[in-house]
Amino acid sequence: MSSMGWVILFLQLMVAVLQLLDAYLKTSA
Repeated sequence: MSSMGWVILFLQLMVAVLQLLDAYLKTSA
């Protein structure tokens, strides 16, 4: 497993978490 693959996987995970957090804040506000 290359380190580049882990970086891309981590970035995609961070983007997904940020989108979920943004949607949660919009619905709760």
